[in-house]
Amino acid sequence: MSFSAGAGQTIEEGARVEIFVRPEYIRTVRAAEAGKLAADGDNRMDGVIDSLLFNGANSRLLVRAGSGELVEADVTLTGENDLKSGDEVCLVWSPRQAMCFARQEIA
Repeated sequence: MSFSAGAGQTIEEGARVEIFVRPEYIRTVRAAEAGKLAADGDNRMDGVIDSLLFNGANSRLLVRAGSGELVEADVTLTGENDLKSGDEVCLVWSPRQAMCFARQEIA
């Protein structure tokens, strides 16, 4: 996978990294509709909704990425986006909202 992060971060291309994005900055759409939401330069990650945690109008999705990672994203349920467990989705965020750190391997 390849992602972009904010300026000023010095990480070698191809290095293993940890990327952090606040859940409220991640936009979620069905995989089939991803082209409508992503702007040029936005980061994208495909996955499957593992679970949906309801908290009123603002709820949290747990999305299982293709790499097996579990990613949290906030979503406002409007009635138009009837997302549910098992749905294929695309997570989209701006590089300006991402913090990237060199991955620390733990022995």
